[in-house]
Amino acid sequence: LRRGLSAVLALLVLVASGTAVVALRARATAQAERDDAVFGRITAEADRVRGTNAALSARLDVAALGMRTTPELRTALTTDAGRVLSTRLPGHDDIGSAVAFAPDGRTLVSGGHDGTVRLWDTAGSGGQLGEPLRITGAPVGAVAYAP
Repeated sequence: LRRGLSAVLALLVLVASGTAVVALRARATAQAERDDAVFGRITAEADRVRGTNAALSARLDVAALGMRTTPELRTALTTDAGRVLSTRLPGHDDIGSAVAFAPDGRTLVSGGHDGTVRLWDTAGSGGQLGEPLRITGAPVGAVAYAP
């Protein structure tokens, strides 16, 4: 009787252990599938808004990067950075070919193929400071701040 009881208890322990292992594996699989679904939804939404809202697309891609990294996601982030960080400087009649920040980072100088040099307020309004300096007969190929 005792041997039979021991055998039954041993069998129950094995069944319980096996059930626990199966449950833990099922839980891990469910979590991985959930993470895949969330990752897919975030990246799909980032792709959907990429053409109309580059800043939101970049934030979604960064959130997805926190979950995992893929070559496609790294490419999307590089694309996002180029779109979000580029800003048009209105005012040049032709291509703006040169820019430089002041040492304090509060002013930007730009030179263009239209022969103008312009100063921009990067700390406040973002607008142009004063009138442009006109250089006749030549495009501005380089600008710099003297120390």
